[in-house]
Amino acid sequence: MKVTRELILELAVWFSNSTSVQRIHLRDLGPPTFILGKPPHPLINNISAGGMALSFETSSPRQLDAFHSHLPLALVYFKIQDATGGHSSPLSFMAGYEVRRVQYLSGRMYLGMSLALDGVPHPEELVLDFVDARRYGIACLTKWCEDMDRQASHGECRRTFSGLRLDMLLNQLDIAMMELPGRAVCPDM
Repeated sequence: MKVTRELILELAVWFSNSTSVQRIHLRDLGPPTFILGKPPHPLINNISAGGMALSFETSSPRQLDAFHSHLPLALVYFKIQDATGGHSSPLSFMAGYEVRRVQYLSGRMYLGMSLALDGVPHPEELVLDFVDARRYGIACLTKWCEDMDRQASHGECRRTFSGLRLDMLLNQLDIAMMELPGRAVCPDM
């Protein structure tokens, strides 16, 4: 799904030429290569539960070759608004993406990336532990993408989605059972 600039509250990107990142202390992470609002003006162009398209300004397509030495992993921290109204506060993610495609177009470098790692903050240290996210993804990010997709399919109105939601299945089942007049509940077996 396309991401509008207004949805992104914070964005920072680091690069690594190793995909075997497991644990990073913040002092070892260091300052980001790119940060939202500063040159080369990185943007998240689109996002899904399994990948992201990121772009940034560049002066020439020749920088493409030099850039390849920093790959294949992009560590991306981003804070996004919940335009669906389902969450009371913005959602924050730190994820590792494998860069699959790099393309230059009209003064911007575009990175096509697939989700590889989920950065989990350590509760007692300034450390991020990274777990493999290729198979199961990141649950909160998947839900946000689904909610945004539902909102887009219902137009720009900000009404609450009234259909079945798996994260609310049992609550919705209880409500549905109460709405049926004369509905007998099956006895315990």
